[in-house]
Formats: sequence, structure tokens, C-alpha cells
Amino acid sequence: MIRRVTAHPLLAPTSGLRVFRPGQPGPMQVRAVKRPSPGDDVVEHDGGRLYLDPDPAHHVAGHELDAESDQHGRVQFILRDPS
Repeated sequence: MIRRVTAHPLLAPTSGLRVFRPGQPGPMQVRAVKRPSPGDDVVEHDGGRLYLDPDPAHHVAGHELDAESDQHGRVQFILRDPS
């Protein structure tokens, strides 16, 4: 899913999805970006790049990032236990 979101030919080759928390407290958000922000952890898998802001990185560690589309085509990202 990450590769599909960031594979558009007009996007930079460093494009990826960034997981961040815009405010404290608050939910994590996911956004397509051109490059990581300073301090982001970078995770690459099968050509897709995920950029993790340092704050949510410890919440994501040890989980799988999955995506589901709703009936309107909106994508929601979900953290799942790998077991």
C-alpha cells in the first residue's frame, strides 16, 4: 500500500508515508511526504518508505502497519500485532 500511494511519477523518488502526532495528546496521523523530516526513523520494505516521527515510533515498534479502504474509498491505516 505504501508503494502504491507514493509511486506516482510526479512524486520525488524519496517520497514516503510519514507517521506523526501533530499535537500532544492526540491521534497519530499518516501523510504522503516528499522526504523524511529531521530525526525521523526510516523503514523501507519492498520499495515503499515509511518515515516515523520520533514520538510515535515507539508506539509503532513491533507492530505491522495495515490499510483498509472504507465504502467511500478513504484509506485508514491500522496498527496490528504481528501474531
